[in-house]
Amino acid sequence: MNHFAKLYFEEDVSVLLAKILSGRGFDVLTARDADMLRKSDEEQLLFGTKHSRAVVTHNRRHFEKLHSEFVQKQLEQPES
Repeated sequence: MNHFAKLYFEEDVSVLLAKILSGRGFDVLTARDADMLRKSDEEQLLFGTKHSRAVVTHNRRHFEKLHSEFVQKQLEQPES
């Protein structure tokens, strides 16, 4: 049984690292394998979220800001 988080490697993270981690039992999906190359950071975050994956990136500060904006928008939406 795999107890690791499911990972989504945004395109600035090495596919070689993804391959190594996959070989060690991690569930890793790359932007290349997901056909998400050249998509915006917002699209990358939404893709990772939609697929219940932790987004792995070297662009940490930008993704922290995007995540905060995403959470705020979710909190502002009225409940249905």
